[in-house]
Amino acid sequence: MNERAQRVKRKQRRKEIKERRENKRHRDELIRNASSYSFSRRSENTPEAKRGRKKVKRDRANAYKKIKKLEEELMKKTREADKYRKRYERLNKKNEKITEQNKQYNIIGIFKESKLRGKLKKQLLLHCVVAEQIRRKMKNKKILNAEEKRVLSSVVS
Repeated sequence: MNERAQRVKRKQRRKEIKERRENKRHRDELIRNASSYSFSRRSENTPEAKRGRKKVKRDRANAYKKIKKLEEELMKKTREADKYRKRYERLNKKNEKITEQNKQYNIIGIFKESKLRGKLKKQLLLHCVVAEQIRRKMKNKKILNAEEKRVLSSVVS
């Protein structure tokens, strides 16, 4: 190649390099601008974003309302359960007192006119109390063999 052809070729290469650098600079600027544009696009300035935030707020408010309603309902049910539990306990306590009083009145009624009233009354009361304790233990004890059942039922009756 002669000198003239070499100069032309060098000039062409310099021009191509310059164009590539300009294109690269232009692409970098577009990328920088595009990234800042996409961030501003994600903010709440757009109608779609505003609609989405409104929906989220509405859903959250509905969830809080539902939670509050369920908590109130739970409190109501627990109060009601406590009320019935206390009522049941009071009735049980009352029934226990009545049965104890009935035992004593039965004993007094039977031996009202007896001469050995005091001694018999004590023995009978002791018998009733022991029999009642045995009955309770029989109810609480799950496994009894036939022999134990027979002996306990004969003692209690």
